[in-house]
Amino acid sequence: MRTTRPKLAALLSFIWPGLGQAGQRRLWRGAVQALPQLLALVVLLLALVMVGPLVLVAYLFNPVLSLGLFIALSLLGVWHAWSIVDAIGWRLGATSTRLWATSLVAVVFVVHAWLGSSVLAFYQAGTVIYQPPPTGISPSPGTSLAPGQTLPPGGPGQTDPPGPPLPGADDRVTVLLVGIDNTHGDALALTDTLIVASFDPRNGSLVMISLPRDTARLPMYSGGTFLPRVNQLRQSATRYPELYPDGPMGTLVNEMSYLIGVQIDYYAIVGIAGFAQLIDAVGGVDIVAEQSVDDPGYQFSPTEVGFFIDAGPHHLDGKYATAYARSRHGSSDYARARRQQQILLALRDRLRDPFVYMNIPGILNGVAAVVRTNAPLDRWPEIVQIAERSRDADTRHLVLSPPRYAGHVIGDFGPTSMTQLDMDAVAELSIELFGSDSRYAP
Repeated sequence: MRTTRPKLAALLSFIWPGLGQAGQRRLWRGAVQALPQLLALVVLLLALVMVGPLVLVAYLFNPVLSLGLFIALSLLGVWHAWSIVDAIGWRLGATSTRLWATSLVAVVFVVHAWLGSSVLAFYQAGTVIYQPPPTGISPSPGTSLAPGQTLPPGGPGQTDPPGPPLPGADDRVTVLLVGIDNTHGDALALTDTLIVASFDPRNGSLVMISLPRDTARLPMYSGGTFLPRVNQLRQSATRYPELYPDGPMGTLVNEMSYLIGVQIDYYAIVGIAGFAQLIDAVGGVDIVAEQSVDDPGYQFSPTEVGFFIDAGPHHLDGKYATAYARSRHGSSDYARARRQQQILLALRDRLRDPFVYMNIPGILNGVAAVVRTNAPLDRWPEIVQIAERSRDADTRHLVLSPPRYAGHVIGDFGPTSMTQLDMDAVAELSIELFGSDSRYAP
């Protein structure tokens, strides 16, 4: 073999550390320089094969792992740059050779800086998305009520536990998905979307149950009745903490668990104010509209009013996906609840596309802008694995709407837009869906 020229040696070591040294017959030196990147590549490929790309991404939200990976990427970048410099013999190289090597080193640093910034974006997103359970709240004693007596909105309860453990591989996993209209701040945010998603790995079934926003006169888990609409419960708990010692989300989770009759393991909040940003970050979603939606009053902006989509397949960007999920006019609140379930499933499917992750910083910024959860960061990989298993599950979509599961509240001038649950029908449904896992089960 002829000894490789310095510029070519630098290029070879740019392609892979140590190749330039090997071309110069410095085989042992080249092998040593190639080893770190080779080990990193083998570890990455093994991780992809063993857990899959989505689960691997979930691991990166753990701050310990993301910071460790950032440091590793930084060291590998320095090692790669040094291999390029070593290939030309910096002190002996000509000026043009040095300029050539400097350009290659600059490219290496740019690539590693991009990778490092992406990893740091995982760290920053994880710290924002995760909402640890409240601490320092003393339990409130129970209250005895006279027959027919109701409490002010809400009532006493128990403080949130530190966070339930993730169920076992064969246990039911239930998550409360909450969509809030936070366009005017969190204190005034209404929970316009309430979906209980429950996956049972024993029979491979996924159930999604929506509670319409206009459901009122709720029997409270802590005693008494919540008279306003359910979309005001979290808001009331925010405004009147003395009446809701479980906190806003603790109260909402406990109440939904009480009504549906199944233990809720974790919750995830999606803010509507940044939902379009998240959809755009993944390149939009694909849905099949079961029926047309015509909402001439839907306001995109002060100058753009009106939303229409006909039945059939559509690819929706963030703007129109948000409108499809939010529009109430031209259809019903119950049809809207089904559309919201549809958008969430479409987003889950979109995240399986590997090309989506070319825009990792944008996706992470979108997720951090709209999502909050109490699921511990170190359990996210397991939760993602569960979500992956649910993709091929037999999915059942339900809305607790009239006439089967609720009836319209009668006011002074007849039926109103508010509904009240038929708790006997809800209990029967809960037993049918969850069997012995239901609190209604004998």
